[in-house]
Amino acid sequence: MDFRNKLKSYISRLTKWWKKQWKKEVQKEKKQKYLFGASDPDDIFKRSRNTSKLYYQKERITAFSSFFQEKIITGDIFKTYGYIMSMIGLMLILLTVYIIAFSPYFKISPNQVMVEAMTPGVDIGIAYRALEWIYGQSIFLLDEADIASKLKLHLKNLEAVSIDRYYPNGIKVLITGAPILFDTTITGIPDKKWGLSKNGVLIPEKDLGETVIKYHLEITAENLIGDLFLNYKQGIDEYNMTTISRVFEIFTSEWSNIKLTKSRYFLWENELHIILDSGTRLIFALQDDSEKRPGTISKNILDELVTLRTYIASNRSRITDWSLSYIDARIPGKLFVCVDKVICQKNLILIYGEVYR
Repeated sequence: MDFRNKLKSYISRLTKWWKKQWKKEVQKEKKQKYLFGASDPDDIFKRSRNTSKLYYQKERITAFSSFFQEKIITGDIFKTYGYIMSMIGLMLILLTVYIIAFSPYFKISPNQVMVEAMTPGVDIGIAYRALEWIYGQSIFLLDEADIASKLKLHLKNLEAVSIDRYYPNGIKVLITGAPILFDTTITGIPDKKWGLSKNGVLIPEKDLGETVIKYHLEITAENLIGDLFLNYKQGIDEYNMTTISRVFEIFTSEWSNIKLTKSRYFLWENELHIILDSGTRLIFALQDDSEKRPGTISKNILDELVTLRTYIASNRSRITDWSLSYIDARIPGKLFVCVDKVICQKNLILIYGEVYR
């Protein structure tokens, strides 16, 4: 019996030892195969320390979250510090207003204003003088429409104005002039020429550059003779100038084979006389009782041109054979054709004065 108990005890110890050895072998194989092994007591201790540290950090985050929720989300902080926050906000608003309206850093500097002409016939000096009022103004408060309108007031031939802001205190102004269609002289002012823009402004010859002129137009106007400052002056009002331009465009497109030599505009009478290569004069009245709208041509002028077209269609040879002195188309639907050159000349002198002598 004792032997039996001893044998059983021995087998039990052997089994425990074998299990212990087996576990060690398994751990050794895992370390070799997976690069990790069973944790030893030190590792367990370290993990337990790290776990406690993470738990401590989690507690801090939870506390901060609770403070944020209680103090800010519930509005307690606004109740406590509302006055201070309002004062800070007001100061920020006042500071912004000061920077925008009064800060010298953002005020337009004269040497930071640039003007560039995109077309011939634009006086840059006049443009700079017209922009002097913006010096010292805040770049944030500039009214581009106001700048363009005041430039237009001084340079009447402007067609377009483009304004770019260059922060903190500069602007660039690009100016486009109206097309220059006519080479112009003024009756009673010898040896001087101008260009005449599409909107009726007199452009000095020196500023025309390489502009190609389509037509010649002499202006007869007594009020212009004594004027010493005709450069960039409104020679013909914009509406009548638009009508004159349209008459020339229609004439050259309808009768491209009939050459025009020159033309004359009588300011007082508001009439346009076109002289053909054959010497025949065509007389048009630009008066119109209807409402004037910019960019349009009146029905009366169109009727005058239609009546003339009907006559030319039936009498083209007479237009070009020097047999006619003038054709008066001033009354829509009617034409007065003058043939006798002596009588016709007397009529023209009687009506229009010495300019036709």
